Amino acid sequence: MPTTSTTKSLKPPTKPHTTPTPSMSTMMELKQSTLNSLTKLSDKDTHHIALLELQTIIKTLSQDTISIFLNTLYSQTTITTITTKPSLKKEAIKLFSLLSDTHCDLTMTHLKKIVTCIVKCLNDPDSGVKEACIDAIGALSGNKWVQSGVALCLGKMVEMSKLKKQKPTFTSAFF
Repeated sequence: MPTTSTTKSLKPPTKPHTTPTPSMSTMMELKQSTLNSLTKLSDKDTHHIALLELQTIIKTLSQDTISIFLNTLYSQTTITTITTKPSLKKEAIKLFSLLSDTHCDLTMTHLKKIVTCIVKCLNDPDSGVKEACIDAIGALSGNKWVQSGVALCLGKMVEMSKLKKQKPTFTSAFF
């Protein structure tokens, strides 16, 4: 009976380098600290401290934690209750710009939802919130992924307008 020899590698199998996934408690802490900082934004005395805290949070976000942060922002900008202060909405909307500037590549997959959230806030009766929306969309336009998407959309618009000009218009005898 022939024997087959199998050579085993002496090296342990290599694992691709991955960052550890944050624990559930870490994610809950992130959400709570974000909510606490957002709440501080609406108070004149704690506004500056809250901005510094939120800037620090944004700088430390990773691919695994950015969704938690964004969902917390979405909830604060789309709340339509009487108690929601316009100043809080304005600052939360401005944070989308800061986030996009700080983590351009990480926000790429979230841009559709970010823009949708900002556009929904345009319906807010407060002119300051509307102004923050306009500024945020302007700031997002500096994102290379947004620029690429806009270029593709404009290209398609030009292409479609050329096709419309080439197609004959049909008139009906019934009109």
